[in-house]
Amino acid sequence: MWSAVPSLLVFLSLALAVPAQTPGKARLSYKLLSVHVKGLERLKEEQVVRATGLQLGADQTEKDFQEAVRKLGATGLFTDVAYSYRYTPAGCELELRVAENSKLVPILFDNFVWFSDDDLISLLRTRLPLFDGLSRSICGRTSRPAGRGQISRGAGIPALVHAPA
Repeated sequence: MWSAVPSLLVFLSLALAVPAQTPGKARLSYKLLSVHVKGLERLKEEQVVRATGLQLGADQTEKDFQEAVRKLGATGLFTDVAYSYRYTPAGCELELRVAENSKLVPILFDNFVWFSDDDLISLLRTRLPLFDGLSRSICGRTSRPAGRGQISRGAGIPALVHAPA
């Protein structure tokens, strides 16, 4: 019985010396080679890719892809956003599948005495890469009623309440 102890000790020391391997992908991020967007009707692929914040040639993770999808969904310009990706020896290729929101309405500005419509549109374009003069209607979602085509400050945030028919 005592003769088996040295063999057991050698086995245990070798087993502990070998690092444990974890299942799953060996790499956590890959170089982003391309982003393609399927399902676009009005918007251009370059605009949508720019709005994701993803950088071609940079290392990206699945969390980055999830954040990009969240950003696109938060715009209200899409009713559905999904993604898939595939790894190649050179890096990762991402495909976004979108369904554009067909219920967008034109934005009108009312009672902005210090700014022209062009000033406001220019400001919106610098802050919202996908802005093209349309927005989703949020009629009925504000805390105070507002007239047609007016801006309401429900929850302290200006929002388009209704656009002309």
